[in-house]
Amino acid sequence: MIRSFIAIEIPKVIRDKIADLQYELRRIPAQVSWVKPKNIHVTLKFLGEIQESLVPRIEEMLQEISAKTVPFEIMIEETGFFPNARRPRVLWVGVHEEDRHLSRFFAEIERGLLPLGFANEKRGFKPHLTIGRVRHPGGIEEIISKMQEGSFQAQSFLAQEVVFVKSTLKPTGAEHEPLGKFRFKTD
Repeated sequence: MIRSFIAIEIPKVIRDKIADLQYELRRIPAQVSWVKPKNIHVTLKFLGEIQESLVPRIEEMLQEISAKTVPFEIMIEETGFFPNARRPRVLWVGVHEEDRHLSRFFAEIERGLLPLGFANEKRGFKPHLTIGRVRHPGGIEEIISKMQEGSFQAQSFLAQEVVFVKSTLKPTGAEHEPLGKFRFKTD
């Protein structure tokens, strides 16, 4: 069994901007588990623990979908929290999509995973970049206030591939290893 997910990686320059934001927020005393900048990505589908025998079938599905997908722009902007500012559990930087290319790509992946035994996401697709998880609500108000000030400048990039990732949980945090990268259609 391997723990895995499907994602779009973000460029290092944007991860570095997020790391700067995390640095500012870390200075505020609160119990937050911060995501390592190298692990920040747009999760399309968390697959959980899967049989290793499914890996080739998932890779084949991702290859087929990617070969038909034209690269598309993704805008990274603003900050927020799930489920809300009163009881935040997840701190995030937002993914904005005016043209809905990312949502359509997500829907294609959902359709491709159905015959492999994966259920569709019930909560709907809310693309974001998780930057931290609140471990205890004490002191979080100052972080929420700082995030609401709009301290993250919009950045955009061209998504050109999707990544199938193995995630290994360790005491020092999750370690991610690409199982496969699938390029989008090129002319």
